[in-house]
Amino acid sequence: MPVYNRSEMVAQMIDSIIANDFTQWELIAVDDGSDEETLSMLGDYCEKDERISVVRRNETPKGPLTCRNIGFRQAVGEYVVFFDSDDYVTPVCLRNRVGCMDAHPELDFMVFPAGEYADGRIDTESVVYAYGYRIHTDDIAAFASRILPFVVWSNIYRRDSLTDNGIKWDTGLQSLEDADFNMQSILAGLKYDYVLTAPDYGYRIRENSSSLSKQMSKHYDSHIHALDKTYCMIRTSYGNRYDRELFEGLMTVFTMVGRDGYNPDFIGQLRLLLHKYDVSRERVFLRMMKRIRILSRLLPEQRSRQLATFRYLLLYVWRLKVLKPYRIKKMVHNHSNNI
Repeated sequence: MPVYNRSEMVAQMIDSIIANDFTQWELIAVDDGSDEETLSMLGDYCEKDERISVVRRNETPKGPLTCRNIGFRQAVGEYVVFFDSDDYVTPVCLRNRVGCMDAHPELDFMVFPAGEYADGRIDTESVVYAYGYRIHTDDIAAFASRILPFVVWSNIYRRDSLTDNGIKWDTGLQSLEDADFNMQSILAGLKYDYVLTAPDYGYRIRENSSSLSKQMSKHYDSHIHALDKTYCMIRTSYGNRYDRELFEGLMTVFTMVGRDGYNPDFIGQLRLLLHKYDVSRERVFLRMMKRIRILSRLLPEQRSRQLATFRYLLLYVWRLKVLKPYRIKKMVHNHSNNI
């Protein structure tokens, strides 16, 4: 668990882990340069509970991905989970996850539902930001389109499965890192399955959404690296099978970032990426960029972008805001009726 300040939220997260009715765990908190208040709080937890240890990041670059790699190398348990330090887990989270993995030795990891944590509870009604439900017929297509079926903290992994396949966090990424980690796992052939239960993990989207979106809009080099790597991994395993979804994913990234203005360098790098992997869709991309330039003479820049890429923006909103909630609610309803 990477830790960087926000001591009150970190304490709430650690308390929720301690409250679990499964007790055979170790928590490796990897500090990323926190203030004295947070370090003192972590020290208090270590004194009270020998299962908790604190490790200082001693590698570069700074950031949670380096911290996760450090913590993972020090882990000795049969299973590993990657948690964020400002979230919440239910008292049955670890027991359920470990029990399911014990019951399925043929699997390398398992996926559990997770939802938004707000006002002291996990919201099970608003499911736009829920993850870990089997609602896609093809998870690789979903990841390629940047519609995430699950994220890392919704999962439990067999530690040896990750180490044997050389799967680790890519410290060259500043966003989209969860998708990269899980794509590495799937394309390496790791076997997995979903478990339909009540959400056992709650993450804080409201407190973090504005800062995360602001940071994400500036991660141009990271986005190019992530897209290039995704194209390469999927093309190596599946050839041209997912080219349409990969282009949709590229357009999703384009519409999500750059909200602070039209960035010619970023657009140029996207064009080069498409020229490398998909020349036919490079032409489509260039036509959209031309429309943006024309429309921007008459309309505000953001509106010009929205109109020129309306098809892809509408597709993303449809999948995230309409189709995803509908499928999750239908799945939960059917499961409840079958119990």
